[in-house]
Amino acid sequence: MFKRLREGFTLIELSISIAFIALLSIVITLLTSNIVSSYQRGLAVKQINTTGMDLINDLKSSITNSSAKNLTDLCSLTYSDTNIRKTCEDDNAQNFVSLNRVATVTFNGQELGEIPVYGVFCTGAYSYIWNSGYYFSGENNISLAPAKLTYKDKNGTVKIMENFRLIKLPDTSRSVCVNAALNGSATGINPTNYSTNITDFPGNIDISNLSQISEDPVELLNPNGEFDLALYGLAAARPAQDLLTRNILYSGYFILATVSGGINVNASNDICSTPSEYSSTAVDYCAINKFNFAIQANGE
Repeated sequence: MFKRLREGFTLIELSISIAFIALLSIVITLLTSNIVSSYQRGLAVKQINTTGMDLINDLKSSITNSSAKNLTDLCSLTYSDTNIRKTCEDDNAQNFVSLNRVATVTFNGQELGEIPVYGVFCTGAYSYIWNSGYYFSGENNISLAPAKLTYKDKNGTVKIMENFRLIKLPDTSRSVCVNAALNGSATGINPTNYSTNITDFPGNIDISNLSQISEDPVELLNPNGEFDLALYGLAAARPAQDLLTRNILYSGYFILATVSGGINVNASNDICSTPSEYSSTAVDYCAINKFNFAIQANGE
């Protein structure tokens, strides 16, 4: 009579096998998560760069086709006082090109200090108005309301546009910057002062009494894209003008970044906050880049 041998795994062997499978599953999960995170970060960076280049091309088109005539002519048209006009001309009418409003932003419980929260940029063909991404993150506090635009459309109807990120509108008279430079009281009739450093203009940019635009403003940063993008700065340096050709060179920069992920434009190199300061998922969607431009106006 033969004795039947019993074959199988011992409890210890089963425990080791289960532990090995569990460890293998964890490793596979972490690897998959890292691959997905890297992929998402790559997509965010790609969208930032693509959108940034699109904005560069838009600025190039607007500036290249804008008037190359003497920008300081606007000083004599706006100011009657000789001394004020001279100050404006010496500044090469900088306030009719680019202005930013600064405010204190509370970021992750800390005050960032005085940073730009909205601004205007006028090319002489089109004007741009932007609001900072901090207004749309839902995590930060700005005591100052975002900028809005009051304008008169081609039919003569007064409209108000608000809650925008970056809008573009036809504005050959630079009425957007004139309104901002004159602290919101733009009448276009001989104001009594000129400041070379206006940083406190109000957010209600009302050009309805200054001009009637030929087409409605266009939002250039659609919040419904794959990644939610916004500007965190847009500024131009004092325009340079060739004394012979009278052509004007505009140079400046803009900072484009995701709304999520903890953007700190007051930090060195403009960075996303460290992972310990925000949710682990936000880092996958955090990207920021600074774009510089130098474009010459060649239009008549």
